[in-house]
Amino acid sequence: ELKDKEKQMRKRGIKILSQQHESNGLFTQFLCRGYEHEMSLLHGFIQAQITIILSEYLKIELTEID
Repeated sequence: ELKDKEKQMRKRGIKILSQQHESNGLFTQFLCRGYEHEMSLLHGFIQAQITIILSEYLKIELTEID
């Protein structure tokens, strides 16, 4: 599935220039249709997104967890 996402990014003209793991999160520089951008994601946000994606794969309702 990761290879599919990378293929979609290439098709849309998005290229990752660099990624840095910092104490408070992940910092990424990327190129999109010729323009350079930056994005910073906090660890809490990344963890929440991983939890949501895993619950969908495992078919677990997050509201049912104690």
